[in-house]
Amino acid sequence: TADRMIAHGARGMMINFMCTWYPALRALAEDPSINVPIHLHRASHAALTRHPRHGINLPVTDFIARLAGGDMVHVGTARGKLGDKNKFTEIPQIMGKIQDPLEHLKPMMGICSGGLTPQNYHYSIDLMGNDIQLQNGGGIHGHPWGTKGGCIGAMQAVEAYMQSIPVEEYAKTHEELAGSIQAWGNKYAVASEESAVPELGEGSN
Repeated sequence: TADRMIAHGARGMMINFMCTWYPALRALAEDPSINVPIHLHRASHAALTRHPRHGINLPVTDFIARLAGGDMVHVGTARGKLGDKNKFTEIPQIMGKIQDPLEHLKPMMGICSGGLTPQNYHYSIDLMGNDIQLQNGGGIHGHPWGTKGGCIGAMQAVEAYMQSIPVEEYAKTHEELAGSIQAWGNKYAVASEESAVPELGEGSN
């Protein structure tokens, strides 16, 4: 499949390393014919990482992905729809594991996704720095003027941040950003309540 993607002009490929596991990632990274960035998703990681009494935490799983040769990896968001507010403290640990200098290893780019809207970008940038990818789905495609309007509004939100201007103020002279604010308001702009964690009690398997 990877060879067919390259043959058809792919400029990158995404794999879910939690499903393929690390040997498959390593094989792709070491293959000289795979000359495009490898984007790592981690859907289903909760089976390993969510419960506090067993498993491996995300800084470790993502660090091993770096050792195996990934180029970019999902790291979560400082505000969004996934996880709980107590998990935000884990994100700086992840960023350190994937970006701190380490012998000959290249740093990985952190990918923020899951409930991003132009109104909450600044939380993730403040937490993780500028060397991240803000990956939007509904936060762009759900714009009242469609995907193009969502893309422009998203870029305007980043411009506002880089100029230290509140997005609400910048939106007064940038109609696409105003459309984003109209669509999303403060949705996902505050930390979610702590997610329920199942207890291992009597009768648990």
